[in-house]
Amino acid sequence: MKVGVIGGGIGGLYVTLKIIKYSDVELFEEHNVVGYPKHCTGLVSEGVLNLIGSGIRDYILNSFNMYTLIHDLRPNKYLELKFSNYVYLIDRPKVEEYLSDEVQGRGGIIHLGMKVTSVNPSEASVIINNTVKRNYDIVINAEGAKALISRTYNLCSEVNYLLGLQTVVKCRNELDNPYVIFGSNISREFFSWLVPIDGNYVIAGLADSSRDLYPKLMYVVKKYLVRRYGSGSISFKEFFGGLIPISTPCRQVIERLVGVGD
Repeated sequence: MKVGVIGGGIGGLYVTLKIIKYSDVELFEEHNVVGYPKHCTGLVSEGVLNLIGSGIRDYILNSFNMYTLIHDLRPNKYLELKFSNYVYLIDRPKVEEYLSDEVQGRGGIIHLGMKVTSVNPSEASVIINNTVKRNYDIVINAEGAKALISRTYNLCSEVNYLLGLQTVVKCRNELDNPYVIFGSNISREFFSWLVPIDGNYVIAGLADSSRDLYPKLMYVVKKYLVRRYGSGSISFKEFFGGLIPISTPCRQVIERLVGVGD
């Protein structure tokens, strides 16, 4: 069976790896490298870790069995809540690079810099870069949060988003577990988060419907990191972000087009 996979994120790579011994698989990724642009914090459950396989354990950065929940107006009164199972912080770009190597090592074909611009669900064909047509027995759509193909072919009737912005902060970190910080002055629809990477770095993030995320994120960094460690010990390594879908799940199948992931 010939299978075409749209999207070289963790969902598309994982599905490709699982079906590759039963099918001839081609994966199309619009960017010139898998794993980028970086957009995700990288927290996964123990179940997801076990599902993907033991090979990605080399890319675990930290693990947590609890998180701290804080209302921004009452930061000294907080709740510490336990996860039912461990949650892991992974280096997601490195995991996607690893999965890409595994796919190609097992005979799968990955086309980089090639964007699927349209799909015919009834005949399982795709058009690449508006010009080249490829035919398959089934097409798997793992395009990610934008859901352009899913919306075009009615897998998703409606998709709503928040905008997420994150930064890796270098500091003398003493946080042992993630902090979830909520309050209407931070975000009316979502929350902010602090996720410790190690003793030197923390991921600070925020999601909201407003496009004015940077001042809000800096407010969180100053209140919860700068006040704790001092402004002289804080620096920013990188900023990244992306869309966060908050809609109900999309339909999974329409004719010979199957959707996975976001």
